[in-house]
Amino acid sequence: MRVTVACIGRLKGAEQELCERYQKRLNSAGKQVSFDALVIRELGESKKGSVVARKDDEAQMLLAKLPDKGQFFCLDEKGKNFTTTDFSKKIMRLRDDGIRDISFVLGGADGLSSNILGKSNGLVSLGGMTMPHGLARVVLLEQLYRIMTLWSGHPYHRA
Repeated sequence: MRVTVACIGRLKGAEQELCERYQKRLNSAGKQVSFDALVIRELGESKKGSVVARKDDEAQMLLAKLPDKGQFFCLDEKGKNFTTTDFSKKIMRLRDDGIRDISFVLGGADGLSSNILGKSNGLVSLGGMTMPHGLARVVLLEQLYRIMTLWSGHPYHRA
């Protein structure tokens, strides 16, 4: 299984360091559980004039960076709020069903267009609180890493 995280905005500083740390950990831990690699695709924000035009432009850029096959999920405040265990089971079911590529999409400051939301295989929420997009990316990567440790029986997840 390969996981792609496609996102609008380029990280710097502490958020970038945390993402790199979790990407490295995830790629290392994942080898034990048939996980190939985590790929992060950072895209610049659209320069279009209106919110609708920016969101549509960013949706096209994001869709172009996703694998041709597989499934993708958008991070959105209206999405399903999973527990870590339920999120793990969802990803495991996809893996067991033979899905080779799973992607997660994070929009820019304006959010995601209805165009990409409608094409996704589902919406995922990281909770009811608003957070910066860089922090949302860190939380997503940490949860993906936690899933890999759950699958391998590592004590990182103690719940």
